Amino acid sequence: MNKRIFIAIDLSQGVKNTLANQANQWLRKISGAKITPVQNLHLTLRFLGAISDQQMWESVEALEKIAKEINPFIIEGRGVVTFPSFDKSRIISCELEETEELGKLNQKIGDEFDYLNIGQKTGKKFIPHITLARLKKVQNLNYLSDKKINLSENINTFQLIESDLSGKVPEYHDIQIFKL
Repeated sequence: MNKRIFIAIDLSQGVKNTLANQANQWLRKISGAKITPVQNLHLTLRFLGAISDQQMWESVEALEKIAKEINPFIIEGRGVVTFPSFDKSRIISCELEETEELGKLNQKIGDEFDYLNIGQKTGKKFIPHITLARLKKVQNLNYLSDKKINLSENINTFQLIESDLSGKVPEYHDIQIFKL
């Protein structure tokens, strides 16, 4: 049976709450914004999609190897970023500083999973971010471009996660946690 899988960095509950509290002040004023539930806030490293059990175990082996090559690091919030742009916003996120170790982790995952031919090849520049909300309609949100988001988190693990979309709100379940 295929499962919908992604690789991500989870955040502590305290950072999730702080991020949600900071963002909620202006997110609730945006019409048609579907706010990400606090428990689902995370930093996606790679979306794998629907993969087979065999691919999942290949993924676990690859991620175990990668985890041994990366040192723990800190992520820090920069501010608000929207995709594809502030004047044509569909996704509102907290942009993060790209540290050397975060960039290295993302690159190693990309290279390994491209080689294994598992997951989506994006071909896009990595912009580390945490999705805060999705919009039903494209909106101009230029006024958010100067918003700062204060967060700092020590990162010493990342996860292989299954997403269950069968309910009203997506539920995420850790398949395996990898220690840096």
